[in-house]
Amino acid sequence: SKLKEMIEDELISRIENVCDINSYDCIFTLPNEDSHFEHKIVNNITPALVRHKKIGIISYRTPSTLDNWIPNFYVGVDLNKKIFYLKRFKSQLYKPYFSEKSIKSFHSNYQCSKKDMEYVELFRIEGIYSK
Repeated sequence: SKLKEMIEDELISRIENVCDINSYDCIFTLPNEDSHFEHKIVNNITPALVRHKKIGIISYRTPSTLDNWIPNFYVGVDLNKKIFYLKRFKSQLYKPYFSEKSIKSFHSNYQCSKKDMEYVELFRIEGIYSK
């Protein structure tokens, strides 16, 4: 829609005015396969921010990422540190996905557990370029 394009154009302009995009090697973004509409907007503008630049794009799993999103990069995480930092998001503390049980479940992956990685963050490398 026209309104969506205007919002995306404005976001791209603001980001380009605030950040020196050329100084980045990689941008982390939210998946397109997401149920949160604002996450989808971020995903939609990412390619425009890095067009014609040697900047990689990596998406990462969020609680609203849909099951059809498939990661291809796994990073072990210290769950105690993760919980410590997540507790700083005061506005989210009472959300069901911020319970310790949910956080443990979210960071668990059976295939990684077989490789002695108890808790992981999930990423998908969308494109990587060497400068």
